[in-house]
This record gives sequence, structure tokens and C-alpha cells, in this order.
Amino acid sequence: MISVVSRALPSSASPAAATVVLARTLRGFADGFVSVLLAQYLLGLGFSAVAVGAIVTATLLGSAAMTLWFGLTAHRTGLVTLLTGACVLMALTGIGFATFTTVGPLLVVAALGTLNPTAGDVSVFLPTEQALIAGEVDDAERPRLFAVYNVGGAIAGALGALASGLPYAFAHWFDWDLLTVQRFGFFLYAAIAVVVFVLFRRLPRRHQRLTPETPETPETPE
Repeated sequence: MISVVSRALPSSASPAAATVVLARTLRGFADGFVSVLLAQYLLGLGFSAVAVGAIVTATLLGSAAMTLWFGLTAHRTGLVTLLTGACVLMALTGIGFATFTTVGPLLVVAALGTLNPTAGDVSVFLPTEQALIAGEVDDAERPRLFAVYNVGGAIAGALGALASGLPYAFAHWFDWDLLTVQRFGFFLYAAIAVVVFVLFRRLPRRHQRLTPETPETPETPE
């Protein structure tokens, strides 16, 4: 799949850029899927409109706080570490929403997780990925790379939102319990996080740090 993505990128873009664009596209689909599924699922659990609004608000506030924290600590942490750590958080978010059924735990998962209440990307992944791919292409072709990165995520998000109707369709066709099928949608979100984790682990070692280490100054003979 990475080779297919590479064909849409500028000729000077590195394989690492293609990996990040592919990961962004997969995450876009997952975000679009759960953004529509979330409110339906919470209402199906019997939550009030106020409780649903509180959980959705917690996802926004949590994403904002986590993104700010990532930005303040990125200079001390490797990019690959940040991205893979975010993938672990994404997987735990999906598992949390699939397993917890009361307001309190879901509020915690919403605040600390990566789930977006919209098809757009407001998670900790976005600034970290953008910082990485900025140096993976020639200056003149950087706008095209970012265009493919953003458009790919937007189209995948739209497809994910469209696919969010599948749980209802499957429940109707096979006479399954709708909440159970919707719960598997969050497990799908977690599974995509695992795939993205594997992609990020394949990034070259030069991306281990956001800023290059200062070379040691050779000692001068006395």
C-alpha cells in the first residue's frame, strides 16, 4: 500500500512521508467512522442528552490538552516515540469505549483518549506527523505533499462517516443486537490503531528526535 501512496506524492518525497500519509488516511477513516457512531452508541446505552454532550465535550477538551502537552515535550522526546505512544492511546480509547457502559469511566476515556467527535483530525497525531513530513520532501514540493496528506485524510474521513451506517445495516440484515454491533465498531477503531502503530515503528531511526542532537565539540590540544 505504501508504494501506491508514493505514486500520489511528489517525486522528492521519501518513503517515510508515504508511510505517514498512509497512516493519516487510515486514521481518517477510523475518526470518520466513530465520529458518527459515538452519539448513536451513547444514546443506545440509555444516556441522557446532557451526558452525551459531556462525553463529546470531554473528547474535545482532552484532545486540546494532550496536543498542547505533546507540543511542549516534543523537543525532549523522539517523534517515533510520540507517534507510537499516541497509537497505544488510540487503541486503549477504542477498547475503553467498547467495554465501559457507565458515564464516569467513559468521561475519563474521552478526556484522556484520542477519539474525535468530528471527522476532522484534532488529535495529538496531527502536529507530530506534520513536523515529521515537513523535512521529507524538497522545499518546492512541500505544499503538494501537505495537500495529499490533508486531502487523503479528509476523503478517508468522509468514507468512514459513510461506513458508520454499516452496524445498523448488519444488525437489521442478520437480526443482531445493534449495541453489540456498534461496540465492534470501537474495536475496529482499536485495530486500526494497531496497524498504524506497526507503520510508525517502520520509520527510519533518524526520526527518533524532533531536533538534531548537537555534535560534540572536539577537544583542542593544549
